[in-house]
Amino acid sequence: MKAVPGLHKRLMESEFRPENIQAAEAIAAHAKKRGIDPTAFAVAWVLANPLVTGAIAGLRTLAQWESYL
Repeated sequence: MKAVPGLHKRLMESEFRPENIQAAEAIAAHAKKRGIDPTAFAVAWVLANPLVTGAIAGLRTLAQWESYL
């Protein structure tokens, strides 16, 4: 996997593994086919769990924040 400037090496070795990227792309495609923004789909999936009382958003950009609104 190509290094991304500003990302910690641990993230590149764990969260950004090829199989995780493929899973995220498949989920995003699933959401888009249904006319749902992938971010909204992910938040709804988390909040659908009855054991979860809230979602913590890890935003880095204004565009990410706006996608949550």
